[in-house]
Amino acid sequence: MRPSRRRSNARSRLTCIVILCVVAMRSATLPVCAQAQPGDAAAALDQLMTLLAQRRHGEADFQELKYVALLDRPIESSGLLIYDAPDHLEERIVRPHPQTAVLDHGVLTLRIGKRERSVALAQYPQLAPLIDSIRALLAGDRGTLEHQFKLNF
Repeated sequence: MRPSRRRSNARSRLTCIVILCVVAMRSATLPVCAQAQPGDAAAALDQLMTLLAQRRHGEADFQELKYVALLDRPIESSGLLIYDAPDHLEERIVRPHPQTAVLDHGVLTLRIGKRERSVALAQYPQLAPLIDSIRALLAGDRGTLEHQFKLNF
């Protein structure tokens, strides 16, 4: 039995949100962390969290390849990822078809063509740890990350 298209699209959106976290970290200037001694991981993590907390906005272009077992070649997409502190995450796909996914104040809004659908994340409590951890990472909130995960830096 094939997974529903809705479930597949939701996984894709979450994947892009995680990519946004990586992009935000990559685009941050990390000179202080680079100077930390190898045995001082806790201090280096604190420095990284401080730098991330200072970053209020981030944008990055992205390209994505999705591999689907039923297709001979991957599906290619590209666009822009945007983060605005404290909790605005946005994915704008330009190619192959324009669409957007916006996570803002606990509401995920998907726009594909002229259609738009909004979903309150409170209706999906199983996603809360993932979404909260992404927000905490981008905000440099070590306490929230440690509440959800065992951190190893």
